[in-house]
Amino acid sequence: MASSSLPPSFPPQAADILRQSVACYEKIVQEISILRRIDDLDETALGDEEFYSSLLEVLARGLFADNCSLMLWDEERNSLELRCACSFSQDRATFFRPGEWTGARFESGQGIVGRALETGVTQSVPDVMLDPEFIPVPGKRIQIRSLMCIPLRVRGELFGALNLSNASPGVFDIHSEKILELISSRMARLIRERRNAILLQEAQSAALRDRKIVEQFFELNPYAIGICDPEGHVVRTNAAFRTLAMADLPAGWNIFDDPVLKSMPFYDNLLKLKEGRITFWTGECCYNPHDLTPEAPDMKLWLNSAAFPVLDDQGQVLQIIFIHENVTPRKRVEEELQKALEETEEKVQERGYELEAAHREVTLRNAQLTEINQELTAINAELSTAMHERTATEMQLRQSEQRYRSLVDNATEGIAICQDDKLVFVNSALCALSGYTAEELAKMCAFDLIYPEDREWVVEVYMAQLAGDATPQQYEFRAIRKDGEVRWAGISTVLIEWEGKPATLDFYSDVSERKRASQELKESQNRFFALAENTGTPIFIIQGVIIVYANPALSTLSGYRREELIGNSIALLLPPEQSDLYTKQAEARQRGETVPTRFSCELRTKSGAIRHCEITANLSAWDGKSASIITLLDMTPFKEAGDRELANSRFLQQTLDSIQESVVVLDRDQRIQRVNAHLQKMCTTKQMPLEGKFCYDVFNAGKPCQDCPCVRAIRKKTAQRSTGPNPFAPDKTGWAEFNAYPLLNANQEVTGVVEMIRDVSRDVECKKRLERQLKSAESLLRVQRLLAGNAPDFSGILELVGEMLDADSTYILALPEMKQMVLTHKWESDHADFSEEQIEIGDRTDFSPFRWLRDMLKTGQALGIPNASSLPHEATSEKAMLLKYGYVSNLSLPLQNKAGGLFSIIMVNYTHLHEAWTESDIQFLHAIGDAIATPLEKTLYRS
Repeated sequence: MASSSLPPSFPPQAADILRQSVACYEKIVQEISILRRIDDLDETALGDEEFYSSLLEVLARGLFADNCSLMLWDEERNSLELRCACSFSQDRATFFRPGEWTGARFESGQGIVGRALETGVTQSVPDVMLDPEFIPVPGKRIQIRSLMCIPLRVRGELFGALNLSNASPGVFDIHSEKILELISSRMARLIRERRNAILLQEAQSAALRDRKIVEQFFELNPYAIGICDPEGHVVRTNAAFRTLAMADLPAGWNIFDDPVLKSMPFYDNLLKLKEGRITFWTGECCYNPHDLTPEAPDMKLWLNSAAFPVLDDQGQVLQIIFIHENVTPRKRVEEELQKALEETEEKVQERGYELEAAHREVTLRNAQLTEINQELTAINAELSTAMHERTATEMQLRQSEQRYRSLVDNATEGIAICQDDKLVFVNSALCALSGYTAEELAKMCAFDLIYPEDREWVVEVYMAQLAGDATPQQYEFRAIRKDGEVRWAGISTVLIEWEGKPATLDFYSDVSERKRASQELKESQNRFFALAENTGTPIFIIQGVIIVYANPALSTLSGYRREELIGNSIALLLPPEQSDLYTKQAEARQRGETVPTRFSCELRTKSGAIRHCEITANLSAWDGKSASIITLLDMTPFKEAGDRELANSRFLQQTLDSIQESVVVLDRDQRIQRVNAHLQKMCTTKQMPLEGKFCYDVFNAGKPCQDCPCVRAIRKKTAQRSTGPNPFAPDKTGWAEFNAYPLLNANQEVTGVVEMIRDVSRDVECKKRLERQLKSAESLLRVQRLLAGNAPDFSGILELVGEMLDADSTYILALPEMKQMVLTHKWESDHADFSEEQIEIGDRTDFSPFRWLRDMLKTGQALGIPNASSLPHEATSEKAMLLKYGYVSNLSLPLQNKAGGLFSIIMVNYTHLHEAWTESDIQFLHAIGDAIATPLEKTLYRS
């Protein structure tokens, strides 16, 4: 009878399925947390050590590996180099800068990690002891068994490997491999984007620095510099050039079409600049800016000019540069000096003629002296007058010579007269330039000042000048100062006669700085154009809205050839809806209006694809007109990363919604950040929306929960679990399991909590039911033992009934039709220790008034009275009896004999309200009644 009353056993497979589901959900949340923490590193400005260490620490804390390491490819040594390592027991990862690692290195194909890099396929080794390619550390015991090496790649490019190891064999399964490949793919993109961002920043800084140098050198140069395109149109001029011309160049002016230059003897050489075959000096030439444009004053300028082409890598002319030195002040000094010399010579010659005539006349008159005394006196007077005039003339000559000497000595250029290879005259400026005194120079050969390698051709030019051959009036050579320093000197030579012999009047100037500046300008410009042509940053120049220059990087990005870009409007590169806005901005910028210099824009490629770009636009000049130089930064990968982040967020929400348990994401203040669809269904409309509310306001009527697992998870930084009343159960009687998982950032600080609320009411009830069934079965076995023999122990049986039903007292009552017998058993309310045990046999109590109870029990079923105060009026006796002994609740079971007659009652009493008894309680009580009915009836009859 006892075994038939037990329900079917609870299947153990259900508990295993529940545990597997929880483990699966926990693994999904853990993997999502790792990906999210890795993505968080992309939004932080960390140095290399913090960045790589944070990546490894995220993996070491979140995965099932004892050790994690990151190896990157070293291009110089052609091998893998350890960059960062971290173990589960370490608080911080160990970081190695490039070249700092002194341990083992692996070439492509060498060892398991080299095999992963060579094949590009993840290598999962269950036991390294069984893999012949495993390379252990020499002299150390092998401490790892499971090993997984995941190659790091971006767009097919392999540049490193992620290694995870465990001391136990066979740890990594196919799921581990898939999630680690996903994590390593995200890590690879983060590392590559970080490297590209650093290289781009360095290139931009170098380009900006070089550009500033070129700009300052160009604008601040004291020499007038003009830049022309290969066709001769002026692209740009510096401040010195504009000051020299004293007016802006006419629109469309072309240096090859200038009628003044066409008349110059060097015009044929000028045309050769188009072919890039010559670099030449024009020598001193006269030029009037008024001939170029009427706006310039009518004045004659003497210029000493140089011209040279700038070639690209293929030898094509990119630009032609002209450098002009204004030698007008020196030329004017030369002209004034020459004019003074000519005037002095004319006066001396005229006076000589006069003296010769006077002398002939005196000779003639002396022959006739005796005859013409009076005439002689007159001639003497005239001669005296002539002598006075000659004295005056000589005085004027000395004064003129003094003025000449003062002019020469105070000249800023070195001046010398060279005759017979000797410097017969030098001024103080030449002494300063050479470092020698005038006396030392007078004793030296004039050619001793020339650098040995230049001396031969300079002597040839000098001799040709003396011979009257056509030679450059001005040229440059290297000179040696007294202290041994080599300087560049420019010389302008004029043939003169000195003391009746041929000589040269030489004007020297130190052109070392100009030569150095010219060389630096050329090198800087070459670097600038080389950078623009070779940089990976798209650069182009627009004039108006027309593209006049584009570098190869722009062609690569847009898909258009350079020939297709140059000459076209920038609308070619813009989506139609943005074309009008950005073309107007470009025109306004070139008019000098204030418009943004940095902004975001979409670029349309030749294939129609849209690239998201960050644009930097600055005002510049091109062909002498205002233009804009524009630099593009392709932000498409970063936007795609943002889209992936949004997709990850959606994936996370979809993942949460797929979980058929309630999931809520909280911040560290316990405010709700996100919930899944299952939890939303469980909440009422009044509770919506949930986001932004404190969790206890939604789940616990505004009162913080005691022993909250979320609070413990935030404090302890580990997963916590607890079981309590189900907040979503309609009658609040169900049970729920709360699992809280902390979310950690790169600094191991808790940023929030993921809490999963699982309804375990069925599990709890199932467990309790099984426990009660087990306990009932054990109790029934004890009852069988208590009933064995000739003297059944009904007192022990009542003890079992009170213990199982958590009662304050139990009774067995005999009905009035039989000898009235009461068996009682009482104990204290804590149900731990019996304070009184007694069996009363006799007729002390008359049960005949309990008619209502007897009528209720005639059905043969147990009767429960949850509250004695609520009994009906006809149950007055039963109510009075219960309240008299302090009982509030009662459960009564009728005992029937074999004929079906009611002969006894088992009563279970409580001193507190007992609203309901479970089906198991009723079944247990019936099982007890069935077990003792016959023995009790025999005992009562025998008594």
